[in-house]
Amino acid sequence: MKLVMTLLVRDEADIVRQNIDYHLRSGVDHIVATDNGSVDGTIEILEHYEDQGVLTLIHEPEQDYAQGKWVTRMAQIARDRVGADWIINNDADEFWVAPSGKLKASLDLPNISSVHCPRHHYFYLLGEDETVSWESRCFYRATTQTPRGEIKDRYNSPLPDYYFCLELPGKSAVRAKEFVSIHQGNHGADMRAEAQTGQTDIQIMHFPVRSTEQYRSKIVNGGQAYLRNPDLPEIYGWHWRRWYRWYEEDGQDPQRSLRECIPALSDAEALLSSGKVLKEEALVRSLFEGN
Repeated sequence: MKLVMTLLVRDEADIVRQNIDYHLRSGVDHIVATDNGSVDGTIEILEHYEDQGVLTLIHEPEQDYAQGKWVTRMAQIARDRVGADWIINNDADEFWVAPSGKLKASLDLPNISSVHCPRHHYFYLLGEDETVSWESRCFYRATTQTPRGEIKDRYNSPLPDYYFCLELPGKSAVRAKEFVSIHQGNHGADMRAEAQTGQTDIQIMHFPVRSTEQYRSKIVNGGQAYLRNPDLPEIYGWHWRRWYRWYEEDGQDPQRSLRECIPALSDAEALLSSGKVLKEEALVRSLFEGN
C-alpha cells in the first residue's frame, strides 16, 4: 500500500515540521503540500522535505481559501503522479493517530473506499507561559464534546461551551482510485457510485490554537480569506468570520475570541476535578518521540 498525505498550509512554521516528521514515521510515504502564501518560514521547511524527495510542493498564490478545489487538486496529483493507494487529507495542526502506530494497518480495509475519522481538540490554558513550546503546553481536551446546537446569529450568539469543547466534525481518508473530489474542510469526499464507506480505529488530534500570536495570525489569514471568496456560503468558516469581525471591532485584539475558545489557567483545578477536561500529557508527548 502506498499512503500519501495532502497538506494545505499557510504560516504554520511552529508546527509543520513536527507534523511531517510524525506522519512519515507513522507510515506516510509521500506528501503533496500546497503553500498558500506563507511568510513565516513555512516554505523553507517544506522545501527541505522537497529536497529529500518525500514532498511535492505546490505554490497557490490566491487568497480566497478555495480549500475544496486545492485539496482535490493535491489528491489528484497524489493518485495520478505519485501512485497513491490511500490518501489522507490533512492540515498542519492535525495528527492522525492509529493505536498500533501504523496508519497503513488501520487502512488495510478490503472492499472499503473511504473512512471518516473523529477529531479531538487539544489546547493550552489562557495564562500559561507562552515562551514554552506549544508541545509542552497543549495537553488539554474536553472529555465529552458539547453539542453545538443551533446558533441563530453566527457573529454574536453566545456559544454553549468553549469553542474548542464543542462537537467537532471528523475528517476523511479515501482510496485513491475511487475518489472524485474532496469537500471544503476535508470533512468528506465525493466518491464513485460503487465506493463503500467503512470504519477504522484512526483518531485525529487537532492543535488549532498554540499561542496568542499564532492564533492572531490564523484569525487574520482565515477571516480575510473567507471574505475574499463570495462563492462560499457564510456557514463555511463561520467561526473565523466571527472572530475576525471581533478582532477588528476590538482594535485588532484577539483576546475576546481567545476567551471564547479555551479556558483560563485559573479554572484548571475545577475543570480537571469535575472531569470536564482531561490533561493528556503523555499522549501528546508521544507524538514527538524521535523528532
